Amino acid sequence: MKRTRRKNPHGLALVIVVTVIGMASLIGLVMLSGAALQAEVAHNTAQSAIADYMAESAVQTAAYYLQRDRANMPASWSTTPGYAIFAQNVTVSGVTGSFDVDATATTNIDEFQIYAVGRSSGTNPATRNISAKLKVIRATPTYAAGGGGTLSLYAGNNFVGAPVVANGTITNTTAALGAGSRSYFQSSEFALPASNAGINYYGGNVASGTYTTPAGVVGSPQILSTGTITAPASLTANAGNPGKVFYYAGDVTITGAGTYNATIIARGKIQLKTPISSSLTFNRQAGFPALVADNNFQVNARSLTCNINGVVWAGGGTTFNGGTSAASTHVRINGALLTAAGQAVGVTGSGSMTVTYTPANVDVLNLTTATQPGIGIKYLSWTQ
Repeated sequence: MKRTRRKNPHGLALVIVVTVIGMASLIGLVMLSGAALQAEVAHNTAQSAIADYMAESAVQTAAYYLQRDRANMPASWSTTPGYAIFAQNVTVSGVTGSFDVDATATTNIDEFQIYAVGRSSGTNPATRNISAKLKVIRATPTYAAGGGGTLSLYAGNNFVGAPVVANGTITNTTAALGAGSRSYFQSSEFALPASNAGINYYGGNVASGTYTTPAGVVGSPQILSTGTITAPASLTANAGNPGKVFYYAGDVTITGAGTYNATIIARGKIQLKTPISSSLTFNRQAGFPALVADNNFQVNARSLTCNINGVVWAGGGTTFNGGTSAASTHVRINGALLTAAGQAVGVTGSGSMTVTYTPANVDVLNLTTATQPGIGIKYLSWTQ
C-alpha cells in the first residue's frame, strides 16, 4: 500500500510571518514618512506665517510713521535720498524674522508707494512681498469758526453744526452758538496760526509761484492787475491755473454780483460792495479755500444775499459797516470761518451772518504752511 506524504505546515507559516513583517515594516515606513512630511509642512507653514507677519508688519510700521510720527522713527530710516522711508533687516522683539521696507512719495499730496519684504529665519527662509499704496488723511477744520488766539464774538452771528474753537479766551456778546465753544485746540485738530505769517498764499506772494492741487497737478495763481472785481467774468481761470486761484497784493473790493468759481486771495481786506438787492455766490475748487484776506472780511452792501461755499480766512476778523450800509444783508458761510489771534467776528447795522459747518467744504489741506496732524490712512492698493 502506497503511503501519502503530508505537507510541512512550517513553510507556509514562515511565508505568512515574513509577509506580515513586510507589511508592518511598510506601514511603519509610510507612517514615518507621513510624520516627516507633516513636520515639514508644519515647519514650512510656520515659516510662511512668519514671513507674512513680517511683511505686513513692515507695511503697518511704515503707515504709522507716515501718518503720525515720521520725526520719531529710527534716524537711519530717513537718510536714503529719494525715499521717505528706507530700512533693511529690521527685527521685531519676540519674533524670529526680519523685514525690509521702503516708501516713496508719489506726485499726489500725502500719497506714498510702499514696498515690503518679510522673511523668516534660518538658512532657507521663506519670503513674502507686499506692495501697497496709501494716502495720509490730514486734519481739516472740525469747527464752525476758529481763532488762532483770543477771539471776540458779537451779536448778529450764528454758528451752526459745530463749536467755535480758539487758542485762547473766547468773549461772546450774545452770538448764537449752536454747538458751544472751546478755548483750546485738541492735538488731532486742524491747528490755526496766530497770524497771517502762517498762511499759504498758493504761490501768489512769490515770483513765478506755484501750488499743487490735491490730485498732484501743479498750477500757478493769476495775479490781478486791480483790486476791484466788477464781474465774475473778470476771474476766468487759464489752463495753467486749475485751482482757479486769483491773488492781489492789497485790498480787494467786489462790486459785481453773480457767481464766482474761484479762490480770491487779498493781502489786505476783502470787501463786498455790490448794488442793493444783489446776490453773490463763491465756489472754490476742491482742496482750496474760498476767500483769504490778510485784513478783515468787510460787508458794505444793502439787502445782499451772499453764499460762500468753502473756508474763509479773515486775518483781521469780520465787520459789517454800520448804519444802513449793510441793512437786510445776510451772509452765509457754508464751510468754516477762521481768523488770527486777537480778532473779532462782528456784525453791526442790521445785517447778519450764519456760519454753517459743512464738512464737504473744509478740505483745505494747504491753507497753512504747517503740516496738519495725520488722522488716518486710506489704502489705495494692496498686492501680495
